[in-house]
Amino acid sequence: MPDKARALLERDGKELRAGIHAASHALLNVLPLYLMCNSQDAGVECVNENETRWRPERLLIYDKQPGGTGISSQVRPLFGNILRAARELVDQCPCREESGCPGCVHHGDCPQYNAVLDKSAALVVLDAVLEAEEAWMGEEEQ
Repeated sequence: MPDKARALLERDGKELRAGIHAASHALLNVLPLYLMCNSQDAGVECVNENETRWRPERLLIYDKQPGGTGISSQVRPLFGNILRAARELVDQCPCREESGCPGCVHHGDCPQYNAVLDKSAALVVLDAVLEAEEAWMGEEEQ
């Protein structure tokens, strides 16, 4: 997770883990637009509101099936497009709820019942990761 996301969210009094959780759900919500999959194929790390253990600050998409189905390996070459689609989904959703809605950052398979979600923090996270991804891709092309 880029330091820029943490700094911007701290400045605004927002919680980074709520932004990461919401952004992760948005990624899952747009994934079927790019890959033949459903909610049983891929997962993300979901935050428990009572959790106190340390957890890496990252956007992680993993195969939910034992042994994997190859979904996560298919995501990497498309990650920039998936990030942009997730950002557009969150930005264009007309809901006014701070925690978002099923149309943007809620996900039906969230084991934490869609707790600890922040729609506006998700936009900050997605923007920061997109900026870092684009910078990394630009370096790779040189």
